[in-house]
Amino acid sequence: MILSIIKFFHVTCGVSFFGIIIAAFFYIASSINKRDQSLINYSIRASYFGDAIILLCIFIQLATSMLLVSAGHFTLKVPWIFIAYHAFGFLIILWLLTLFIKKFYLSRKVISPYSLRSFYFLNIIMMLIFIIIIHDAVMQSTGLEFLFRN
Repeated sequence: MILSIIKFFHVTCGVSFFGIIIAAFFYIASSINKRDQSLINYSIRASYFGDAIILLCIFIQLATSMLLVSAGHFTLKVPWIFIAYHAFGFLIILWLLTLFIKKFYLSRKVISPYSLRSFYFLNIIMMLIFIIIIHDAVMQSTGLEFLFRN
């Protein structure tokens, strides 16, 4: 029973993280396309609320994943778990980079094309990494097992 509750929180936080990333990305991108500075500023400020939820989800994801791995008698030597942990770590770094771009570059009156392209690129990469993590968790295998062959 307790393991089911842990899985529920793990999946809920993962889906929330993924959904907030997508929602904030499209909300900010659409406000930038409209070229309304007040709308851009509002969308960025609103995304900070989502970032706070993401930060909470990160801690819950890490805690629940450790509990699920130990309860399932897995180790980090299992390829799909190894990939999931490292991909999630990379995902956190990318999220922090997008947070930095939003705070220091997208909040300006004149947005540089480089910062805008970086923001788009990082968000798309985060979405792809989420797809890899979800695929590996559902299939309990990874397409990247060739990296683990001796």
